[in-house]
Parts: sequence; C-alpha cells; structure tokens
Amino acid sequence: NRFDQNSDSQVTLAEIQSASQTKFSSLDADANGSISSIELSAANIVTVADRVTKIISKEDNDGDGSITTSEAYQLVNRVIAGGSDTDSNGVISNAELSLHLVTMQTNGQLWALDTDKNGSISSAEYDITSSSQFKKLDIDGNGIVGD
Repeated sequence: NRFDQNSDSQVTLAEIQSASQTKFSSLDADANGSISSIELSAANIVTVADRVTKIISKEDNDGDGSITTSEAYQLVNRVIAGGSDTDSNGVISNAELSLHLVTMQTNGQLWALDTDKNGSISSAEYDITSSSQFKKLDIDGNGIVGD
C-alpha cells in the first residue's frame, strides 16, 4: 500500500523509484544531491526517539526515566558493551541511549547505501538500492510486485 500509488494492488519498478526519490529528497535536507551522515543522523533522531521511549518504558521497572543495571541486566550488558554509557556512571540515560541508537542506525544505513564509501549517499546510490530490493521481490521478473 505504501508504494502502490495508483491502488491497483500491484507495485511497479516506477512506483518504487518514485517513492525512493520522494524519500531521498526528504532526507537530503540541503538539496545538494547527496545524503550526508549529518542529514541521516538528523532523520534518525526522529525514529530513534520512539524506540528509546519504548525501551525505557519496557525496561524501567521503578519508573525513574532511566535504566539501571539492576533493572535491565541483559540490556545494559548489550548496550554498555556498545559504548552507550558515555559518562560511565552505570546508568544509561534517555539521551545516551538515543545517541547510541542514532549512531548505530546511521552507521548501518551508510554502510548499506554508500556503495562508493565516500561518507555520503548520492541519489544514484539510493536508487540502486531501491531498484535492487524491487528486483528481489519481483520473483517472476515481470516488472510488477503484486497480483
């Protein structure tokens, strides 16, 4: 539904490419034709905020807005090992967890999309990735995903 622009229950490569360009344009804040790590981080801050809220509410048993090692031993081990307890006080604050998740997400996206490894994602790199994903879904190779 997200990609099916004409609501015909089929998704064409053109619809995927159009959606890809729309998404790329929304991420390319300075409209210079490439997505920098700064632009990607800014976009990820919004999505990570929701994830952090969910993690904190799930793991924060005493309701103080932070996760202590006694409240989330397994989570703390995973996250501290990843370097998110930046002030080394044994407590991961909302800000520390947000920064850690944004950094992880941004680095992962750059690794996957920045095919020439120059530190930014060009429109062409973004299009190649979306076209590649479409081709994986278009099992019969007819240029349509759907009925």
